[in-house]
This record gives sequence, C-alpha cells and structure tokens, in this order.
Amino acid sequence: MTFDYTYKLMSTVLGKTTSFVRKSIFGTIVLFFVVTILQIFTGFLDGPLGIVTTRPTQPPNLDKCAVANNTFGKIPSLKIPSLTLATGTNAKFSSDKPSKEFPQFPSALNVYKLDKIIEGLGDVDKARATAVSLGFPEFGGVTTQEIIRWQSADERRVFSFDKTTHIWELTSNYGSSNYSMLNASFSTYPSVAQLILRNIQTSESNYSNPDIEYDYILRKFDRSFESVTQISKGNILKMKFFKVLDIAECKDSSDKKVPIPAKVYAPEYKDQSYTASVTGQGIDLTKDLISFNLREVKLSKTNGVYTSKTMDEAFLDLQNNKGVLYWILLEGNNSYGTYKELNIEMFEIAVAKTSLVYVEPQKYIDNDESTFYIQPFFRFEGKAKTTDGKIADFIFLVPALKADSYS
Repeated sequence: MTFDYTYKLMSTVLGKTTSFVRKSIFGTIVLFFVVTILQIFTGFLDGPLGIVTTRPTQPPNLDKCAVANNTFGKIPSLKIPSLTLATGTNAKFSSDKPSKEFPQFPSALNVYKLDKIIEGLGDVDKARATAVSLGFPEFGGVTTQEIIRWQSADERRVFSFDKTTHIWELTSNYGSSNYSMLNASFSTYPSVAQLILRNIQTSESNYSNPDIEYDYILRKFDRSFESVTQISKGNILKMKFFKVLDIAECKDSSDKKVPIPAKVYAPEYKDQSYTASVTGQGIDLTKDLISFNLREVKLSKTNGVYTSKTMDEAFLDLQNNKGVLYWILLEGNNSYGTYKELNIEMFEIAVAKTSLVYVEPQKYIDNDESTFYIQPFFRFEGKAKTTDGKIADFIFLVPALKADSYS
C-alpha cells in the first residue's frame, strides 16, 4: 500500500494556521504508523507477511515474453516419486475437450537456482525466540553440531531447528482428548501459522495468503486419522502454504510487465514446503498449534530461461507414460488412510484445469545437482475410472522443458 501525502502549506505566519498544520502532520504520521503496524501484525492485506502483491490489470501477451537463454546449461530433471498402480494396469488417457482448448503458456519458462543455505549469525537466536513463543524455555534446547532440539517436560512435544538445512519442525504426540473440535469460522487459523513465519523471520517473502490448501481431519481415539468434508466435523486443520514464483517475464499490449504466478509444490503431494496443523480455536501457539514443518530455501539472484514444450507435446508425453502420478484417491475415500494401488482403465484430463506449477527439491544435497533448481512442470488433473467402475481424482506432473534442456 502506498501513502502519498502532500502538504500544501499556505504562506502565512498566523499562529492558528501553523498550529493546525502541525497537528495535521502529526496526526497523519501517527495514522501512517498505526496502519503500517496493523499491516504487519494483523490482517495481511494480501499475504501473510504483509506484502501486497500486484495483480495484472491486462493479460500478458505471450508473444512479448523473455526468450530462452539456457543460463545454467543443461540441467538434471528433478526426481519426483510416482505413486504406483496395481500390477497389470494398462490405463489409457483422454481429455474432456479437444487439445486446442488447453491453456496456453509462454514458449520459454523460468528456472530458479538455489544457493546452499549456511548457518547465519542470528539463526540460533531466532530458534530460541521461536521456542519461547511455542512455550519452551529459551535456553532449554539440546544443541548438537547440526540441530537444536527442545522437548516438553512430558516428552510429548518436540521443536527442532536444523542449522545446516534450515528445516524447522514442531511435532506432538498427545491422546485424542487433547484435540478440540474446530471452529466453523476458521479466519483465525492462518494467522497462527503466519505468526511462525514472522517469528522465524524467514526470507521466503513469496508465501502467498490466497494459496493455502486446507485439510479437515478427525483424530480418532484409536489415534488414526480420517479426512472429513466439513470443518465442524474435524479436530485438526492442516494448512499447506505454497510459495509463488513467476513462470516468465512477459508484457501486456501496452508493454507493461505482467507477472504470471505459479504455485511451488514439494516432491510429495502431502508434504509441502510449509505445513501447519492446529486444533481447537487455533489461537494459542503453546496449545492449539500441534505441528508444523518449514523448509527454507535460498533463491539465487540469477534465474535461467528455458524453452518449454507445447501443450500437445506435454500431453503426448503423458500418454507415453512419461509423467509422474502425483496424487490419486477414490471419491469418498479417506485421504489420510493407507494408500491402496488401483487398477485404472482410463484417465480423463480436465483440460480447463491444466496448469503450470513449480516443484522444489525436498532439500539441497551437495552431490545431487538435481536438487539445485526449482523446475517447471505441467499439472494435469481430472477423473480416473477403475476397471470395476469406481471414480478417482488424480494429478499427473510432466516436466515442462524441452527434452534437450535436460542433461
């Protein structure tokens, strides 16, 4: 939000006027700071860190996008584990609309390089401050060469910070009686998870408030978990936060730069780079926040631009089994139950839901170059039909770059 206050002071020395102007200036300054503080601590006008994102007023002209420069040379494709199907599955692929109706994307896409994270001077202080906010004693953590770890007196709650990978994690292991039913109005829940981001002071300012996926979960007395369709029927709300990156540098018809945002996913669907689970009212960090996992990454100042496949090429790759089965679940089944392999007869792609996303590595590994980059993928989703007539939701990911971009 931009504040543009212009004061036109009349050329007069009248005491009353001068006093009035001074009071006006003082009042305006106070208002500025009040609004700024409210932005930071409460209502994130657009994002959890108080950052207002600029949304394009005109769509991008795909003929006015940056061209490929292959900055990093050939790159290794990111390894993403694929879910398995039942032995003997021989599924076919179709689409609910002609291929010409697939969404169109720029012909060259950004690839983001990661820098290795190293321990910073103030990291231990941030970890201690975060531990205190979670109810642990400031200096009660056990420190090793890599990890600082706090544990509650009853040993059921653990908070840790890995200094070498910048992975922050809170876990708890309480009985079902410690989980309270959720509030049907969950507007307060994201603020608890966002408060963690502020406590950690993560450099990842591209976590976007609108890009949060919610799972409603019922923790049962037998300690099993069941996904439910209504928040009022659950006692755990799991929030998955997604960073946002631009897929290309494009301009609109008036040559104004237009961002094209895309969500950043983790290699496994349920395990995104920042997840947080709350119970009850979702207000108290020491009681209502039952777990979170945050993996920080550090983007290099330079990104590359690489030639993209066409949608027809990507769909052909999918049909030739060159995609990754990222997610599949029978309609009405428990998404937190045991995974069961399905025998699929047909995958039908919902053309209008096709999108372009990024996938970041689970963590940066020194001797694995595939973990040095955040790479683009086409996301295909739709309905699958099993050989016994049941319907399942699915997601496939297909590498978005031309084959000669990969090593």
